Formats: sequence, C-alpha cells, structure tokens
Amino acid sequence: MNIAPVGPDPTRLTCSSCGATIISRVERKATTKTHIIALVLCLFLCWPCVCVPYCMNSCQNADHYCPNCNAYLGTYVASFTSLQFDWSRRKFQHLFNNIMGVTMENIPVGPVNMQRTCPSCGNTIISRIEHKSSTKTHLIAAILFVSLCLPFVCLPYCMNTCKNVEHYCPNCNCYLGTYQR
Repeated sequence: MNIAPVGPDPTRLTCSSCGATIISRVERKATTKTHIIALVLCLFLCWPCVCVPYCMNSCQNADHYCPNCNAYLGTYVASFTSLQFDWSRRKFQHLFNNIMGVTMENIPVGPVNMQRTCPSCGNTIISRIEHKSSTKTHLIAAILFVSLCLPFVCLPYCMNTCKNVEHYCPNCNCYLGTYQR
C-alpha cells in the first residue's frame, strides 16, 4: 500500500487502488487533541465555546479517500506546536514509511513561496501558500480572552505571523508541506 502525502484539504493524486487520477474526498475526524481542547475550555468556564474545537478543521484530522472506489489514501494529522510531539510524530511516520515501503521527500518548507519539483505532477513550480490557523493561534486567542483583553481576541486570526504556512502545487493542488510557526 502506497500512502500518498496529503494535506488538510482535498488533494489531486492517483489512487493506488483503482489507478484513477482523482481529487480526494476528505472526512474530518475528532481526535484526542479535539477533546482535550474542549475539556480545557470547559475547565476555564468557557462552556459556551466547548463545541468550537469540533467545528474547526485545524483541531481535527483529515482522512482522505478515493471518491471512486472509497479506498483509504492517507491522513493529514492536525499538528501541535509542541516540538516534542512533532519529533515523535515524525519518528513514527518515518517508522511507518519504512514498514510500508513508502519513500517520501522530506524537503523543508519556509514561510514564503518556494521553487521545487512537485512530487505529484513532476513540474517545476513555485509553491502556492495558504496561511492556516493552528493550535498556537487558538491558544493565543484563548490567553487574550482569559486575560480579559477582549478587544484583541480576534487579532491572532488576522495576523499571518500567528498562523502556519501550508505549501501546495499551483498546478495539481498537491500538498507539499507545512511551515509551523
């Protein structure tokens, strides 16, 4: 089984099961992280906001499936900003890739567009970037809320420096990587 690199949004790729070139179907799944964030909101007496993590894509994993044959294609894991968690996830992913025989490029991406060869379509491209809210963005907003800086709670969502940068191929929309702030 060849697990494809996928992002948080539907991705153009070739299904390893039926061989068709498709745009993946994405199903969002709540994770332990989602439940922990909801619990923390409840403990800080922010009970009206408890359902927010269940409505936000950045707090949920994205499972990708082929729309033709419903084959599982891969999962985009909503990431923590913790370096320890990121290190252990990369170690697990490396171990998983070795077991499954998957070889994936691990080219680091930065906060700005970059030139590289797309692993999906093979073209030399300049990546398209999207700024996405992350756990860090929500944490900063929560800290501002708890410290009663209510007029500034929306500020982290308006500043790109508080968001992760996701890189995509402009031709086939293949997910290339995420720069975490």
